Amino acid sequence: PERIESPWITDPRIDTFSFGVLGLFLLTGKVPSLNKTYQAIKESILSRSDSSSLSDDVLHELINVLLLCCNPDPGKRPATMSAVHSTLSLLARNMPWQLEEAEQWWESNANTLQDSITNYQT
Repeated sequence: PERIESPWITDPRIDTFSFGVLGLFLLTGKVPSLNKTYQAIKESILSRSDSSSLSDDVLHELINVLLLCCNPDPGKRPATMSAVHSTLSLLARNMPWQLEEAEQWWESNANTLQDSITNYQT
């Protein structure tokens, strides 16, 4: 958001913002409407049935990290992607899936995901 008013800014928190928006897109399949409250964004993610593969605590923590990353106020975002990586690494220790399980999920949901992409593009 700060680049709209000041396009010459090169603060790393711009990347943090982009990462947060991308992460929310990956959870929901839609670009988040950032003019909503954090609670409204969080509720829309939690209401999706395909997010149920994560435990409630891990999902809430992941959403909180992503929402923090895409805070419109750069001073309230993590200062670097290294800080985000450290936080996500701690969360990953509690993730229920291993690589094989993730690959199986992507394989079994490929058609549904493709339909979602097609519907999003139209």
